[in-house]
Amino acid sequence: PFARLAPLQRKRPHMTWEDRVDDYKKKLFGSGFTNEQVALMLARYPHVPKAAMNRKVERKFEKLFEWPMTRGEIMHVALVWPAFLVEDPHRLMTEVVKEGFTPEQTKQIILEFPTFLGYTYAEQMQKLRNFGFTQEQVITLIVQFPLVVGYKLNVRFQDLLESGFSREQIIAMACERPELLSFEIKPSMFMLETAGFTNREAVAIAMRFPQMIGRDIAMRVKQLLACFSIVDSVAAVVTGLPLPEATKKIVGYAQGKPIYAEPEAEQNAVRTLVVQYPKILGYSIPKKLGPRAALLRAKSRPITIEALALPKTTEAFLASVGATLAEWERYVEEFNELWRQEFTLERARKRAPPQLLQFPGRPPKAVRKTFTDSTRGPTWHEPIRRSTDSNAIRDKNAETNPNLDPDGLSWHVNLPGDD
Repeated sequence: PFARLAPLQRKRPHMTWEDRVDDYKKKLFGSGFTNEQVALMLARYPHVPKAAMNRKVERKFEKLFEWPMTRGEIMHVALVWPAFLVEDPHRLMTEVVKEGFTPEQTKQIILEFPTFLGYTYAEQMQKLRNFGFTQEQVITLIVQFPLVVGYKLNVRFQDLLESGFSREQIIAMACERPELLSFEIKPSMFMLETAGFTNREAVAIAMRFPQMIGRDIAMRVKQLLACFSIVDSVAAVVTGLPLPEATKKIVGYAQGKPIYAEPEAEQNAVRTLVVQYPKILGYSIPKKLGPRAALLRAKSRPITIEALALPKTTEAFLASVGATLAEWERYVEEFNELWRQEFTLERARKRAPPQLLQFPGRPPKAVRKTFTDSTRGPTWHEPIRRSTDSNAIRDKNAETNPNLDPDGLSWHVNLPGDD
């Protein structure tokens, strides 16, 4: 009676994890991925085989071809974000279009920032709109800087408001430079205020030159001050005029040359230049600002923004000053020489070995066994054997370590330029 029954259907044998991985690899190989690329994808996203076991990779490729995306672009996105082939990429990209982006903009965003689809971009867009951005501004900002969806926007907005910016100013700066929302604004504002600018001036500088946010502004202003302190020396050397440093106060020495105190008027002049024309912070000092200022000083011209920064080319600047190209090359050479001397000692101190930067009254750890201190006693396990002959002590110290003082009780480190 059971002869007419259909034969029992055999169940699919149980697949181990290795079988799943091998099966998924075959699908990826068939789509054009190499062995190294597949290994990289599995290392970044180990659960790809389990999630995409019953989904055909090539069918997803065919849907993405309609956007249009080439096979190379799809493979690029999948290598950076392997979950792109696990989910339904066509559906995810369609949801982005529903937020107001065009298909071309969606493709551009995903190619530039493949993990964009993994973020809650809709919530981030709503935060931008709640702050005051229009829908068009939100779309433009995300197209220019897709990484904005990965930051805590409410925290960024709060820091900007506490730093003295208004909502309109924040929106204007973000539209001009969207990367602004990726920086912490408080350190930059603190640097500007440390350099002597008021909060109002710092806000004005940030508004007119957003590129300065995230940079070491205090160091840049310090370099500008050093630049204008060298200008007088360059003009005096080239033209043979008397050195104006005779009336300045000496505050130290570097490589045997005196370091003069910056007059308050000169500091205020530099800060005024920065406030009037913040883009001067991005100009090259040794190639442009320094030689131009020195040439203006030698020609008895005032150092103003119109004369210093506005001429775009060197030829236009020389024509406005009335100088020749040979004079310009001489000023450039002389300024660069003094500029290198100004920062040689600072660079040497930054690059010095750590043991040279320790407290001068304490020896480096590597040679501490040769150091004795009458207050602490010996610093190694052997007892001190003192000799009554001072010459013998001096000779022995000179043999063991030439850096020791003749009396053997203090430590000296010769920094570059001290000799």
